Amino acid sequence: NAIVFKIQGYFDAWQALLIKPDIFFKISWLYKKYEKSV
Repeated sequence: NAIVFKIQGYFDAWQALLIKPDIFFKISWLYKKYEKSV
């Protein structure tokens, strides 16, 4: 049951990515910027 819930959450995350790719790219850019500063 927990595995099914995880898969469902994974697909929900992918749908959010497809709907809002610009937000995802901003987050990944901020993450890379943060990674370099550390």
